[in-house]
Amino acid sequence: MEKRKRHTVYKKRQVHLCFDANIRGLLMQTYHAEMGRTMDLLFLDEDLSVGRLNPLTPSFRKRMLEERGILTEDSFCGEYRTFLRRIEGLSPEDSCYVWCSKDPYELTGFALASTYLASKREQVLFCDSGLLQDVEPARARAVCDALLSRAAVTSLRPWAALWKRLQEENTSLRIAVDGLPRSVPETFFDPWIQRLLAQETPQERDNFSIAIQVEEEYRTRFHGRMNIHFLLHRVDVVRRREM
Repeated sequence: MEKRKRHTVYKKRQVHLCFDANIRGLLMQTYHAEMGRTMDLLFLDEDLSVGRLNPLTPSFRKRMLEERGILTEDSFCGEYRTFLRRIEGLSPEDSCYVWCSKDPYELTGFALASTYLASKREQVLFCDSGLLQDVEPARARAVCDALLSRAAVTSLRPWAALWKRLQEENTSLRIAVDGLPRSVPETFFDPWIQRLLAQETPQERDNFSIAIQVEEEYRTRFHGRMNIHFLLHRVDVVRRREM
């Protein structure tokens, strides 16, 4: 009796990448029934807008963040390696969605991911996660579905090239300008901080209130967010320098 050959049928999945813990939580809650079945979510818990990018090793990045006031978990290095391994191993048959806002840490995270994704695919589908930041839980599913339906086809090659340039520049800070991460000196916010300190007796202003004002000014100018812990670190540096 002739044996029938078995053919493996690959079931296409949706793979979603994100770089913000709140967006990760919202997507996990919204699509909990699909997760692990028809949908996978890969998350990088890392602020790539702060600290040098070269060499890109988890232990080096952990040190870069912690030297600038951003604490990390003990699991940081292991989870970092897992994320890189998983995006490198994605099938080109999968639909790949990237959730990203105008915040520099998310944009730089996408640039990093692009270097791994570009080896097997030319494009991804880009969803603006900034539209989810203030969404009400009752409307989360409808808003997410709408964003997925109109996700923008985005070429990976320019983003991979951007990551290469950022690594070559290797500054300790990146801001977002016109939707792209841009290398700037680590002292970029120091004049802003100095101006606020000069407005009244420095002893009357606590570091947190100054950092909040700097962050608000950044939002106004660049329509994004900066890491408040990094700004607190810079306020402390400037205050100590001027004592």
